[in-house]
Amino acid sequence: MKGHQDNHATELDIQAQRNIQMDLGAKAHLRAAKHIARHFDIPGEPWQLWVKGRKVTRNIQSIIYEAIQAKSSEEYWVAKREVQQDSISEVDWMNI
Repeated sequence: MKGHQDNHATELDIQAQRNIQMDLGAKAHLRAAKHIARHFDIPGEPWQLWVKGRKVTRNIQSIIYEAIQAKSSEEYWVAKREVQQDSISEVDWMNI
């Protein structure tokens, strides 16, 4: 089936019309799919861990710790007046 017939021909047979409909449907699906989270099951994978919309596949312990403790650690150091709130993003938390 020749593609993009709708750009060149004025009268299209039924196959060409269906092809155009399928192309439009596929494009609509791709636009919608870009905004849908993708959760793929892997055979033998007992569970999945997602943090901030990203699947965790390595450094699991440190990523979990950061996800749970980062905010409370920042609040602690700001409360102790060891770090200013506006410079909190400049602290190298991994090395601390």
